[in-house]
Amino acid sequence: MRLPRRRGEDRERGAVLVESMLVITIILVLFFGILEFGLMLRGRHALAEATRTGARAASSLPRTDGYQIAAAEAVAASLRESIASESVLSLTVFKADPNTGLPVSGTLEACTASCYRFVWDPDLQQFNAVAGLSWPASSQEACGDVGTTDYVGVAITGEHDLVTTFWSDKVKLQDKTIMRLEPITNSAQCS
Repeated sequence: MRLPRRRGEDRERGAVLVESMLVITIILVLFFGILEFGLMLRGRHALAEATRTGARAASSLPRTDGYQIAAAEAVAASLRESIASESVLSLTVFKADPNTGLPVSGTLEACTASCYRFVWDPDLQQFNAVAGLSWPASSQEACGDVGTTDYVGVAITGEHDLVTTFWSDKVKLQDKTIMRLEPITNSAQCS
């Protein structure tokens, strides 16, 4: 023979169910937040590593034609191994102001001179130059005193596709690195 349940037991079971649903919801929100943050941090790290690679390539080729192409190729090689191709948008190689880290003319999105802009081709996984801007190698200051040497900057823009689309579909990611051009000791290159 079964004894009838007390009313209090039914209420307790209902309360346990509601509390369990609240706890599970909080745990899921935390889990997806940690997952999203981790994936975004991985993408940000990949962009940072790529800009450092590109800046090293450009700074090691002062007053050498094609330094900007070498930087773009170095960045592309770094990105091919570390990030989804659709996540990359653009690249800027620019003459940097050492005090601000920004282009000496304009902004990263719209530098007006002394820079090269590239857009990413996700199919070929390479950067293509955008016409109209330049910073000729022959105008770079890399001769003589280290205090007068120019700085080169490499900036990249990308985006992270959010796994959870609660608030947005994408988050814009940017990174930049500036380095001083290596001083030239060969006087023939400085003439």
